[in-house]
Amino acid sequence: MIARHKHFTRCFFALALALAACGDDVEEIDCDWIVGANCWKEFLRDVGSCGDHVSVGRLTADRLRCEYFDGTVVSFDAVFPNPVPGGYPWGFSVTTGGSLCLAHTDLRLEGGAGFRATAATGEFIMDNQRTALVFTCPDGSRHRLAAERATTCNPDHSPGVAVTTFPGGGAFFYNGATAGAEVIVFNCEL
Repeated sequence: MIARHKHFTRCFFALALALAACGDDVEEIDCDWIVGANCWKEFLRDVGSCGDHVSVGRLTADRLRCEYFDGTVVSFDAVFPNPVPGGYPWGFSVTTGGSLCLAHTDLRLEGGAGFRATAATGEFIMDNQRTALVFTCPDGSRHRLAAERATTCNPDHSPGVAVTTFPGGGAFFYNGATAGAEVIVFNCEL
């Protein structure tokens, strides 16, 4: 009985160490991280190779898909609204050549704030908390930008999304590739 107890204690201790190693380590960052080379910019390079970012895609009659001539398809989690209301919580996936190359979920759809995006390089999460933005990189590293610091950073460099709407369609972008540059994810119309 004592041997089993020692084995259990060792296993429990090893498990506790493993869980501690996987802890909630978050690196505090400032505007230098936002402006510099970071995992968001790497993620955007991957997204930039996902589909046709120049042409305008056509929404299907049910407005659940946007199809491009090169075969790229954007599938929406809900009907593409017309008109698109401000602050609409987007959920969609992009396939090219029949393979998934991007999935995006607005965290408001899950009771949070921010977004989760998954591409070939992995998953990037921007969690918009009350006191900070927390960025989770595809490698699992986490970076926290305090709200008071976020207001001093150049918004052109900050991870985020932007939407442009027009009668019968709209375009979705990721911000923060470089100063003033956006990565077009889709541009769709009826």
